[in-house]
Amino acid sequence: HERCHKPQNEDRRTRLNEVTGAVGASLVCLKKAAKYGDWLRKGQRPAYILLTDWREVKPCLKIGSQVPLSNQPTFTVVLCEEQCHFNRAKAWAEALPPRADPVHVCKDLNFLKAFLDQYSARAASGGPKLLQQPSFATDPAGHHQ
Repeated sequence: HERCHKPQNEDRRTRLNEVTGAVGASLVCLKKAAKYGDWLRKGQRPAYILLTDWREVKPCLKIGSQVPLSNQPTFTVVLCEEQCHFNRAKAWAEALPPRADPVHVCKDLNFLKAFLDQYSARAASGGPKLLQQPSFATDPAGHHQ
């Protein structure tokens, strides 16, 4: 997220640390797609989720597509707090073909927490992982579309 290190986002970083820590994950904050690319090229990464904003999602996915599949994100979450960004990202994500690393567009971190809770429970139970999944968005009320 472009403004991830700014003081006004300290509460968001704290909340993300809590959300990720609750499911046994860690948070790595990178400002731009180029830094994400540097991080990817430094070696094999454990399974991870890419959380980005509308401005950086396309460059991040382009960079991610240039590394081995084993180093690509499990899925990508696009956080769009502004309605106009949400609408554009939603239309874009819903037009994507099914992919091994689906894109999920959301308006707030509540969706991310609920999704991670569900995802970690499924992973812990050895639940099935779909090879190709559709991308989707959640509306401002938090309903899956």
